[in-house]
Amino acid sequence: QMCIRDRSTWEGSGINAEYMGINSKVKLHKIIKMEGGSMAVHIQDQKKREQEFKKAVKKLPTKLRYQVVALENCCKAKRDLDQELDNKIAELDIEYFNKAKHFFESAQAIISGQRLPNEQELSDVQTYFTEEELKLKDQFANQNPIKNFWLRVLLNSPGIRNEINDRDELILEHLENILMVYEEGNKNYSVVFEFRENEFFINKQLKKTAICDENYQPQRFQGTKIEWKDGMDVSKKKVVKRQKNKATGEIRVVEEVLSDRSFFNFFGDSASKSDECSTQHKENQHQDQGLSLIHI
Repeated sequence: QMCIRDRSTWEGSGINAEYMGINSKVKLHKIIKMEGGSMAVHIQDQKKREQEFKKAVKKLPTKLRYQVVALENCCKAKRDLDQELDNKIAELDIEYFNKAKHFFESAQAIISGQRLPNEQELSDVQTYFTEEELKLKDQFANQNPIKNFWLRVLLNSPGIRNEINDRDELILEHLENILMVYEEGNKNYSVVFEFRENEFFINKQLKKTAICDENYQPQRFQGTKIEWKDGMDVSKKKVVKRQKNKATGEIRVVEEVLSDRSFFNFFGDSASKSDECSTQHKENQHQDQGLSLIHI
């Protein structure tokens, strides 16, 4: 089975995550970015700046210190107002997402081959077809699913396609839909990947949930545990090593299972990964003090 290599018919077509509304529909790119640890680094850096600011203010002359404290409280009031604006934008985002659900469902029905496009959806069809082609449109109208649609959407999307390797592509050929689900009673939301039955894992759905605070800011992420079928876990790799006993000279073969790069690592628990990224970030700072932090 071959991976998708001939992408020329889709590249440049605009059929990507932005086009399909994924960035607003499921916030996939943002979750991938935050899941990688930049959120944890950003929060730690913000706390560090606050501590440094307090130390610096305490060293100022008394009169100037009063003025700077007053200015800081003015800025804090503005930041609180900015947060109120962000909250209202988030509420509007949810409101209009709910209004747009019908359009996503209509599009998915065409993608999955559940129905034919209706006359309203084809009102400007003459823009894209010649007169000869339009005469034959009944021959081309069909309810067949669009093969590998969601895989192609992901591969066409900057910030997402680089996370997908060849083995991931074979699995994502079974991807049937990507959904966004807002929970009731809290600020949490989930990205849901729906799969048809396949030879790689048992799950019909894989989900990543953002656990948010009262300001709609994700604090951590919970993912689905993938029930891999025997020998099909693409997030692991087997490494065979030869070890020599120094005393006897005997050589033995040891097999280790190590983590491997895969798009499906996205569905794991992000807490430990954020810690790892924070540690790595500190190491990078020692190596290059000029590096700037990646903010949300």
